[in-house]
Amino acid sequence: MSNFILRTAAGRPFLEITEIADAELLVDPLFIRKFGTVGPRVPRHIVAFYRAEGDGRLHVAAFSHMMAYRGVLLSGGSCTDGQVVRLMSEEERAAVATRGSIYSMILHYAFSRFSEDCEAFFGYSADSRAIDVALTSGFVPTPNPRLFANWHRSLDSTRKSELQEMVEAIGPF
Repeated sequence: MSNFILRTAAGRPFLEITEIADAELLVDPLFIRKFGTVGPRVPRHIVAFYRAEGDGRLHVAAFSHMMAYRGVLLSGGSCTDGQVVRLMSEEERAAVATRGSIYSMILHYAFSRFSEDCEAFFGYSADSRAIDVALTSGFVPTPNPRLFANWHRSLDSTRKSELQEMVEAIGPF
């Protein structure tokens, strides 16, 4: 999935979006800092890795989790590490901006990678910046201002309502 690797003008890869098997080792420090708890322990961890030019160290730039639930995927725990973004050069940040944001790239990765695994994707957030990115990346609003959906399959309005009500009954995720 080379669409999810960003390179500098000189061709050096600096950002890659990929799925990892377990978030504990790599993502927990960021998740704890952002949410005060460890990250999800069930599969489908999407991570953006950043490789710094100077020392070549690998950093977790962003994370999102896609949890399977009764035929849909719930996008949650999304966070970007501002400290890592500040490590990026102006050229690297400009390359990210051509794709919207790192979070937007993560969402597009998930939509591409998991579209056959679910009827729809749902997100839930109270953070206005996260909602803005979600809505510009393929999610659409629902009547609940904190819940948004990506209807990547052709579903009739009855099925959409059923899925939305099912997910809304969960509450924040």
